[in-house]
Amino acid sequence: MRAALGFALLLALACEGSRAAKSDLVTPFEALAASPAEVLPGTRVTVEADGVLAVGLAEYAWRLEDPEGGLLDEGAATRQDDTHLGLTPSDAFVAANQGTARKVALRLARRVLADDSESSSGLPLTWTVATNLDPVFEPGQTGPHALYDVLTLRGQGFLQASEGMTVAVIDGDYTFTALPGVRAVHGLAVPLDVQGRDTAELVLTVDLFGVRPGRFQGTLRLENHAGDDVRVDPAHAIALEITASAVTALGPSSVRRGQVLKVTGSGFVPTDYALEATTLVALDGTFAPRRGPVEEWTGPKRLVLVPDDFPAPGEMDSVLRVTRGAKGTLEGLGAVAGAFSGSVAPVLVNGFDWVEGQPIEAHFEVAEPLQVVLIKYLPGFAESLTDFGLERAEARLRDAILARSSADYAGVNLTFVVKRPTDYVDYAVIEVGGRDPNRAGLLGLDNTEGKDVGNLRFNDVLGGMNAASDEAGFYAYGGVFLDSFLAFSPSYPGKEASELSDPLFDEIFGAFVPELGGTPATDDEVAGKGSRAAALDKAVEVLGNLIGNTVSHEIGHSLGLANIEGEYHNLGDNPGWIMDAGPARSFLERSGQGPLGPEVFSPDDRAYLETILPID
Repeated sequence: MRAALGFALLLALACEGSRAAKSDLVTPFEALAASPAEVLPGTRVTVEADGVLAVGLAEYAWRLEDPEGGLLDEGAATRQDDTHLGLTPSDAFVAANQGTARKVALRLARRVLADDSESSSGLPLTWTVATNLDPVFEPGQTGPHALYDVLTLRGQGFLQASEGMTVAVIDGDYTFTALPGVRAVHGLAVPLDVQGRDTAELVLTVDLFGVRPGRFQGTLRLENHAGDDVRVDPAHAIALEITASAVTALGPSSVRRGQVLKVTGSGFVPTDYALEATTLVALDGTFAPRRGPVEEWTGPKRLVLVPDDFPAPGEMDSVLRVTRGAKGTLEGLGAVAGAFSGSVAPVLVNGFDWVEGQPIEAHFEVAEPLQVVLIKYLPGFAESLTDFGLERAEARLRDAILARSSADYAGVNLTFVVKRPTDYVDYAVIEVGGRDPNRAGLLGLDNTEGKDVGNLRFNDVLGGMNAASDEAGFYAYGGVFLDSFLAFSPSYPGKEASELSDPLFDEIFGAFVPELGGTPATDDEVAGKGSRAAALDKAVEVLGNLIGNTVSHEIGHSLGLANIEGEYHNLGDNPGWIMDAGPARSFLERSGQGPLGPEVFSPDDRAYLETILPID
């Protein structure tokens, strides 16, 4: 046997009919058609069938019989999609039937894993068994094409990748459209992407004719390579026109730093380092900042963007990012709010050759930078909530954390989100977990690299392990650690109290913390019912302030605070300031229960934030 089928299938395959599935909900299994009709070593046969179940719900097998019912070959079939199965006849079967038009009965079986029910279905087939095929090219109307369009070739005898390779050999001359000149193309062999025996695709890449528009006049012939056996089709005359690349649309009409400026059109060359090829985006016009004089971006001063991605043919995505200039200021599209008006053109590059495509007139706004911060909750957060007796109030607590952090940054173009944004590529992440992986009892830590004055980095991740910080001898794991907040209790057993511990902690949380003799909050209490509803409201408010305030403090670090050169914290003990060092921020300050209420940013820190993230 070629392969162990893993279930009692042979009996079902050998018998007419099938055993019905135990569940009436399972679609009946029936083989409808199979292709291709030519079988070579490595041929992947695709069977169209009804009753192909979702992944993981069934197993499939196949068996080949001769007209008298004798076994010729067998094996396991694989699910390709909702309506197709795949199988590969063995090399032994192909070798034993070389050069024949073999009549076979293909029988397939399905076993439903839920109830072990089996069913089978058969197809009579005639297979041409060979070692190679003679390719045939059938020229058709090609029409004008842009670079990286897909040229569909029709014919016969194309080889699957598992069987060998079908190659198009191109000979002729490519005459440039805009400049006088001819590029000779001799014996250029291009492997085809075979879709079926009669269809293959050829992508018009820059290694065929370069990046310049023009017209090819010459011949194309097909070659089938199967091991050492090469079959050749005679050359056929073809003519092919390659048009200039062009920008046809630009969007969105308003874009910010960290977002994608999408350019659509045709003939874009995706970045290919091996071919030394790409497409750039040239912005030629004026930029009017919201504050300051109009800037001329023309001629040698035009702005050239390097796309970050080519998600599909005719699409380029450029993420608005900034760099620090020679004078220390942030530079680049997105650093300053304003409006661009002018032309946008594709510039195709291939080695030392380049050509500019057709532009489009465009106008778009660059809005003020908006720092998006994702608050990402780790599983350890919910686990540590049980120590507070507040696991049932998790949703309310998350809302309280979001409210506190958002209030801290009110008046600044920064927004906290709890779901991963889809409209920004660059955004910050802060993880909120349970125990401190650093084993230092930290409440929180910004583990990003260095003080980012001016917020050059828009995509900091405060969480996970930073190997560079670890190598430098600093704590490596960043984020906010809920378990460490229990150190504010002066009497929590088994945990060393912080120098900032306060009896008020036990007064607020003692009713719910099991280790302090409390009883965890119930669903009714979370819904506002019962005698402890007010106490629960206070516990959620205070813990939300403690965690949200810590989120604000650590994000402040990642934005470049404190606003004192060379310092990460404000100097001294300043009542109610968020960016004071940890020992200077009491439980009353952090929890918002003191006379000053919730902490705030110092005037200098607030001015800095409003400078780097001004609201629109």
